[in-house]
Amino acid sequence: MGKRARTSHAATVTYVGEMATELARMAGELQCTKLAYILEVAALEAKSTAQPAAELPFRANRLH
Repeated sequence: MGKRARTSHAATVTYVGEMATELARMAGELQCTKLAYILEVAALEAKSTAQPAAELPFRANRLH
């Protein structure tokens, strides 16, 4: 994947995460708790996906 495609991918994932966060807030205000939860999980997944691999914490020592 070229640099431009990676940038576009990261920008899209970031945008989706921001929208999911806002939708989760709105669902929470309407007391749609299950929907809010699902949207919060989607926002967290987008955040972790957009984060470059070098920034992810090393977890090998946490497997036990």
